[in-house]
Amino acid sequence: MNPTEYILSLVDRKEYEEVKLSNILVNYRKIDWNIVYECYKDIHSPLALFLMGNYCYYSKRNYVKTKDYLERSAALGDSLALNNLGYWIYYLGRGVKNDYYEAKKCLEQSAALGNSLALSNLGYLFYFRKRASDKDYYKAKEYFEQSVALGNNLALDHLRNVIDVIGFDIYVKEKMTLKKENAKLREENEILNLLPDAPGYHHVKSSFQEKVCDINVKKRV
Repeated sequence: MNPTEYILSLVDRKEYEEVKLSNILVNYRKIDWNIVYECYKDIHSPLALFLMGNYCYYSKRNYVKTKDYLERSAALGDSLALNNLGYWIYYLGRGVKNDYYEAKKCLEQSAALGNSLALSNLGYLFYFRKRASDKDYYKAKEYFEQSVALGNNLALDHLRNVIDVIGFDIYVKEKMTLKKENAKLREENEILNLLPDAPGYHHVKSSFQEKVCDINVKKRV
């Protein structure tokens, strides 16, 4: 069964496999959207409205109508419509100004309905934020893991990448901590060398040497 035939086979179904349909739509160029349009244009079910939104997006590049169909489908509780509304319309800014918070809101609503693609896209939002201060790799990892657990294998690559980034991030933070500790010890050593005759000097010097030993151990580890 080719992608178009699979989509047409859903016309009389009240429910559909979200992950399977998502994977079919990834290959949107292989779908005959004119046939899909003729089949679904007079139907007003959540799935039909969602597919009409896809037709307007992929075939007509009419983002105003895409948004309208997706909103109508989302209002009827379609999780894929909420996902596409959040990602296409608000995150990518198709037909409207980019709105990160509205995108996140739609994706969270979709994820709450168990949509694995929305979970992956939420991870994407936290992973690829433009400002470094807005990134949250640990939150992204959590969303990618939930998406994979629901059967979305497309999230696996993102999960592997974010795990690599987290590992490197921990390494950099450890190095920066050691660098700061070394700088502080150098400053303390300079002060101690200026005050060799001060009361309690030898006790403080001994404590300082213990700190140096601790730092050297951390370096070797």
